[in-house]
Formats: sequence, C-alpha cells, structure tokens
Amino acid sequence: MNFETSPFLYKLNYLIKHKASTSIILAFLRFKITKPFFNTFRSKEKKNYRALIKNKLVTHDFFSINVFDWKKNLKRYKKKDISYLEIGSFEGISAYFIYTFFKNKNIHCVDTWQGSDEHGKDTNFKDVEFKFDNNLKNIKNLNKYKSTSDSFFDKNQNSFDIIYIDGLHRYNQVKKDLNNALKYLKEDGIIICDDYFWNLDGHKLEIPISAINEAVKENNLKIVAVTTNQIFLKKY
Repeated sequence: MNFETSPFLYKLNYLIKHKASTSIILAFLRFKITKPFFNTFRSKEKKNYRALIKNKLVTHDFFSINVFDWKKNLKRYKKKDISYLEIGSFEGISAYFIYTFFKNKNIHCVDTWQGSDEHGKDTNFKDVEFKFDNNLKNIKNLNKYKSTSDSFFDKNQNSFDIIYIDGLHRYNQVKKDLNNALKYLKEDGIIICDDYFWNLDGHKLEIPISAINEAVKENNLKIVAVTTNQIFLKKY
C-alpha cells in the first residue's frame, strides 16, 4: 500500500500508528463512507457561514469548514440553555457560531492571545486579540479570560455542556486540557477536539492525537463523531 498517494490510507495508518481505539477507527470509516453524500450540504453551510461573518475581522478562517458537522452533532443541545467553554479562541469565529446557533447560552473564551511557535512569526497576536474583541463586542453572557488554560481551570467553578479544545497542540498540554475539561463537563455534555489529524508527520509529543486517544481509553469516552479534522467525545 502506498500511503503517500492515498490521504484516506495515510490517515487510517496514522490512527493505527497512534493506537486509536476500534471505536475511533470505526467512526473515521463511517465519516469517510458517508462524506460524499453530505458534501453538498457541507459546502453550503460553509458558504453561508462565511457570508454571515463577512463583516467580521478575520485573518484566517479556520472554522467555517466545521459548521455543518457542528450543527449536525450539536443539534441535540439547540433547545437547551447551554454553557460553552473554548480553550483557544483566536479571533472568536467559533464562539460567534455558538452565539448565532444557540438561543440561550453562556460563552466562556480562554486564550493568552500571545500565540506560540505553532502560529508562525507572521501572526500579530495584539491584532488577533483586537479582532476577537471587535468580533464579539455587544454579545451578552460572554466571558473572556486572558489566561493559560491551566490557570483558568485552577480557578474555575463552572460546569459546561460543550467544551471546545483548540489550545496548544503539544501532547502534554492537550492531555491536561482534556482531563481538566472532563472534570467540568456536565452529564450528557460533549467535548470537541480540534486538529485531531494535525501535523501527520510530527513527533508524538508535538501533536494532539496520542493525548486524545489515551484520554478516550483511560476515561472510556464515547466517540460521537470523527470528522475531517476534529473528534467529538462524550462521557458514558
């Protein structure tokens, strides 16, 4: 098999290499099999959301590609009063989705807005934070924490229905963020981890996947979905 010429086989091999559970592999296969049937809808949702944020200050739109899968996998929470936490907010486009999709919500955004070597030297994080503030101004029930995730969780007393983890992508930090998130996840809550397939050639300690796979096994987490680059998790 030539994994380099087949993205599907390359990702499948990547999952096996990093000891993904059988349930993760099956969820990945289910996504790949069904993906062609939803591509039109996925493209439409992406286009619609980009139109919605056209007047926002956006340097890099990392989020619109996820809108269809977020709507699909979070629809059970749509009519609830939800509390949402995200670790790693960048310019606030994912939080803005929560604001537009859910009627009643408390939004908690944690970021240092100092960046890391993952973002490259060309990203000005003073500008990124300015855009976050501008994009989410006048939103009620928005809580901004300019802090590391470790410091946030040390002081946190809230629990959350939905937690989005998109902070530092190093193994140790992802593992800490996941374990801390699980402590404050409500019953029937969901955790979304971004960049599950990030940096496929990276060393274990420099990528998220092994930390996520280990947390799944150690906490017996349910795999709600594996998508193009994210994984949705629940506690049993």
